[in-house]
Amino acid sequence: MQKEIYPLPIITEQDYDAFRGLLGHHAKATYGEWCKMIAEREQEAITRQFDVRKVAVKPDDFAHYCSTHGEAANLASLWRFVAKITAGEA
Repeated sequence: MQKEIYPLPIITEQDYDAFRGLLGHHAKATYGEWCKMIAEREQEAITRQFDVRKVAVKPDDFAHYCSTHGEAANLASLWRFVAKITAGEA
């Protein structure tokens, strides 16, 4: 039986301020807090036996996705974006 895929957005420390600018109040205050949240979500997905796929995301690519799809930049749209990348749709 194939495991369900759980895409996980990976943002570099160098890009985090740009993402904070895009995500506004939806972003964690610090890169360390962001990494902690991602680690917690990864562990939860592993516990639930998902196939975790780490997806490197660049702020310009995410901004372009949001503008071309008419989406506000927030955590839900970030997860949709990485899901599309994982599925080969972006």
